[in-house]
Amino acid sequence: MLKWIKNYLLYAKVDPVELAKVNDAVSENNKKSLGAYALMGVAFFTIMFIISAVSAVASLNSNVIAYSSAALLCAGIFVATRFVTKKSPKTVLFLMYLFNSVLLAFGLYIAFVTSPDRITVSLLVMQMLTPLIFTDRPYRAFICAAVLDLVFIHLAIQFKPADILVLDILDVVIYGFIGLVVGSYMSRMKFERFVLENKVAELNGDEELNHYIQAMADIYITVVQIDVKSGAFRAIINKTNMVEFDAHEDFGKQLRLAMKDAIDESCQDAILHYCDIPAVAESLKGRRTVTQEFFGKRLGWCRGRYVAVGPTSKGRVPEQIIFAIENINEQKNKENELITAAETDLMTGLYNRVGGVNKIKQALLANKPGMLCLFDIDNFKSVNDNYGHQVGDKVIIAVAEAMQTTFRDEDILLRLGGDEYVAFLNKVGSEEQGMLAIGRLFAEIERILIDEIPDYKISVSIGASFFRKDSNIDFDTLYKQADDCTYQSKKVEGKSFTFYREISRDFDSRLMNA
Repeated sequence: MLKWIKNYLLYAKVDPVELAKVNDAVSENNKKSLGAYALMGVAFFTIMFIISAVSAVASLNSNVIAYSSAALLCAGIFVATRFVTKKSPKTVLFLMYLFNSVLLAFGLYIAFVTSPDRITVSLLVMQMLTPLIFTDRPYRAFICAAVLDLVFIHLAIQFKPADILVLDILDVVIYGFIGLVVGSYMSRMKFERFVLENKVAELNGDEELNHYIQAMADIYITVVQIDVKSGAFRAIINKTNMVEFDAHEDFGKQLRLAMKDAIDESCQDAILHYCDIPAVAESLKGRRTVTQEFFGKRLGWCRGRYVAVGPTSKGRVPEQIIFAIENINEQKNKENELITAAETDLMTGLYNRVGGVNKIKQALLANKPGMLCLFDIDNFKSVNDNYGHQVGDKVIIAVAEAMQTTFRDEDILLRLGGDEYVAFLNKVGSEEQGMLAIGRLFAEIERILIDEIPDYKISVSIGASFFRKDSNIDFDTLYKQADDCTYQSKKVEGKSFTFYREISRDFDSRLMNA
């Protein structure tokens, strides 16, 4: 077990001898990534600096220093990547960690300087993002994450309010760990790809080629060697009936016919272009490999890979290429599990702020009509103050369960944080439909009983705004409308809701009778 952990942390489960051979390729890949992401950082932070500098919103004005500093540091890293690394390639590693440090420092600044009273969001995003940017040894990433978590916990204890302290620390530690797991897995996949490319580049002669391809049998379910000019090929490995060939000529045509029968229709447009061997060979100029993922009807998710044999250069079309199919069903399942975990609120099982808001934005971009509801629990602070946070957590969970019972699977339900909730009800486009949905939620909440406070009746005040087909409003506008409506509902004693009326730009508040 200790040996496995050591091998994973030090070498990402890749042979250390092989790993040493691809250091230059990994460094060059990281250099390209660093240049691209640093330039993106300059653009993003500069735009946000300009917006925050001219904005009349105080919360944005307070971020001017953070945005300007981050933009300047990213610019410096970009310049150093373009010029310094040419003479001193070893500086790539230093610049990688400097760039990651800039992103994480920005997240910490937002968390403790400009928004200390709010749930940490920027840092969570940066924690999830940084392990994915570069190809790196897992132990380095784990050390950086451990240092960041210790710094965050120390600062959180001093500056974060007590009611969000534990949740904030748990979020940072858990989501940081999820980012590390995904990042380490992606690094391992990239290391294996570089090793494969290096192996193919070192091959000389058919005998050595065949020997190595046979050694790939544990990874790939189909391996085919193709002559680009003639289209002739030979299947070296074929463990499945997903791709069958009747002859050994015109590989592209036969692959196209086999794929039409073997893969899901949703993937066929992309994969059929991938069957054009001359076009694939042209795309391999200066590259070692190209890949395409697809869903097989019998095997599930697979990755097809073309690898150029022999030396590569920008102007050289390879004469021989290898086509290999790898089953990645397990990888896809793990990715989906991690994505689901990253989007889920740990306490309630609803979407969290990041996951839920992104889902709603996608629905709006897809022009799907619906009603956005925003609400919190009336007088919730008194529950925490009088009965403790454990009882308060039970109330929060009970309201979430009421939402899940009331609304449909196609609706998007999320917890913003604390006792704040959002629901986007698909295809609810009128006030009559909205009243029915809200009435069902009120009825479900009415049935909630909390053992520790049997006489307590949960009450919520809801604000709602409608997104109608072909509307040109975005999520922020829709959210503000619903938020303003929630404020109006709070003025009415008891279970109440308010609709935002787009035409008159006013509100309609109503009391819902028990």
